[in-house]
Amino acid sequence: MNVHIEKRALATLLYGILSCQCPVTEDVERALFKEFDKQAGAPGAEGWSVEPFLKIADSNPVRTPLHLFLEFCRFARNDPFDFPITHDDVIRYFCSGFHLRAVLAGIDPLRVPFPPGHIVGHMLLPVRLREGTSSAVFSLGAHRVRLVNLFTPPGLVKDKGWYGVHLGMTITPLSQTQVRMAQAHLGLLPEFEGQVARAKAVDYSAYQTFGDHRAQIAARYARHLP
Repeated sequence: MNVHIEKRALATLLYGILSCQCPVTEDVERALFKEFDKQAGAPGAEGWSVEPFLKIADSNPVRTPLHLFLEFCRFARNDPFDFPITHDDVIRYFCSGFHLRAVLAGIDPLRVPFPPGHIVGHMLLPVRLREGTSSAVFSLGAHRVRLVNLFTPPGLVKDKGWYGVHLGMTITPLSQTQVRMAQAHLGLLPEFEGQVARAKAVDYSAYQTFGDHRAQIAARYARHLP
């Protein structure tokens, strides 16, 4: 297999996993970040092979977001074993119908009291942020959703600009081109727009079945610091 991924793409994907309540064990999560740090500290090309990361993910009891993401990427490639993965691919994945269907499939109607907020919070949302802020407003068409108690890794937000938020965590800066791409793909999902119209606000310190999700993300992030 000759599949390579950009450093920023992999960092965004791993932050996406960190912000999620997906069934990834702590050992697998730690191993993924450890391998990332190892690759980042070595000289060489910006594009890294996905194989060592996939080998780690394969040790998880069930499929991980990395498996789902690779499936998404392969679907659009002529050769599913030989292609590059870019930062744009990761952003597009988290804004896609593919990802939305996975979110919808995981909703337990007996446990999630307000599905619109749950669904909206699971997608990558392009928002404007400035350093030190923990709230933002996501817009789609005429609809607005206030996102409250976001967790942002220190140093990630350096100026007032556009960033991608996933499940209450700021996971990547976005260029203007990426913002337009994200909004376009989210706009292709009429069922998602309907949930945005109903959501109004999402508070990640009291997030549906997760409880204080912001505190949980902060704790998971802290255990991967050097």
